[in-house]
This record gives sequence, C-alpha cells and structure tokens, in this order.
Amino acid sequence: MDLKYFNPTTDPLMVGVDSSVMMTLDSAHEVSSRIMPSIKYVITSGKRTIGGNSVLKGAVPDSAHLLGLALDLLIPGNAEFAAIILSALNLSRQATAQNF
Repeated sequence: MDLKYFNPTTDPLMVGVDSSVMMTLDSAHEVSSRIMPSIKYVITSGKRTIGGNSVLKGAVPDSAHLLGLALDLLIPGNAEFAAIILSALNLSRQATAQNF
C-alpha cells in the first residue's frame, strides 16, 4: 500500500486500521491539500481494544474502531473547510474540526 501522507509502520495510531480506511484518508488529505496546502490531519484514535474502547466517554460497544474501520481525526484550522471536505468524501459519521 502506497500512502503519501500517513505511515502505518511508524504511526502507532494507524496500526490495525483497515487499508481501505487508510487509503480513503490519504486521498482526502491529497484533495484537501490542493485547496488548502497547509492543512494537517491529526489522528487521535485508531483501532481500539475492547478494554480501551470501554473506558472512553461516548464510545459505543460495537464501535467500528474495534474492527479497524474507524479513525478519530482532528483537522486544525478552518472548521468549515474541514467539515466540507470530510462530508464530500463521506469519510466518517462524525468528524472533528477545530479552529486555532
């Protein structure tokens, strides 16, 4: 798998994440960086264990994180732009964008 923006070998939060999720995230970063070159994606949670998932506030018992099919992602900067990109790519049910 050839990723431009993420490295599942060196990023511990990418370990166990499904390759299709990683490729979608990498594609989203590629598209959004053409529009906003300084954009950064920060992965805050990847594949979870049942124990790790159970202690998180708001996590559901059948979370897609348990299967490596979900990521929690923070896109610092322009919240509106981040929401548009993630929505257009149907990247996730819930995305967090934060203004700094």
